[in-house]
Amino acid sequence: MIKIGNVLQLEMRDEEGLKKYRSKLLDHEASKLYIDFPVSEETEKPKFFLEGTAFSITTVGADGAVYSFETEVIGREKRNMPMLVLKDPGRENYTRTQRREFVRVDCFLDTAVYSFDGSFKPFTSTTIDLSAGGSAITLPKDISINKHDKVKLWLSLPFRDNQAEYIEVHAEAIRTYEEHGSLKGSFKFVDLIEGTRQTIVRYCYERQRELKNKLQ
Repeated sequence: MIKIGNVLQLEMRDEEGLKKYRSKLLDHEASKLYIDFPVSEETEKPKFFLEGTAFSITTVGADGAVYSFETEVIGREKRNMPMLVLKDPGRENYTRTQRREFVRVDCFLDTAVYSFDGSFKPFTSTTIDLSAGGSAITLPKDISINKHDKVKLWLSLPFRDNQAEYIEVHAEAIRTYEEHGSLKGSFKFVDLIEGTRQTIVRYCYERQRELKNKLQ
């Protein structure tokens, strides 16, 4: 289900309305969840909360499904770093929702593509879309990639805090096709490690919200 290191999306309501924060699960003991101090998605600054503050939490489990639950602050603790302590309502009170890995967002990200068997020279390009399950990429017309070819992708993911994270993923070509005069390829990620998947999910979450805000 959820594991130490999981990225957490927290929501709470106060007199000003809905507030959103992000955090990370640092430890889990009995009925307690230990997280780092939540960072506001509006100000990009950490915030301290009093005991009794209620949150709705959403996170992606090890199975790729999205889990949500209600919790509240029950204390603070300082180990090797300050932690906020939340009440764990128990797995029976977690709600399993959609599989976030299938949420695909349009995005134009810098990427470098390498062949595992040397069948083509490495090249740089941009993505067309991205999800935790795979990506579509614009391909040079002089590059030949066949179905089931294995590639290595380097992606640069820009986040709202103006920090970019660089990730390496292994992928398998699903198909290539022409669209609007350009050659494009669809790739499925394979053997994706949990930390990398969490990073992609976090990016897709932020990108989806950004696109939604532009339509408002």
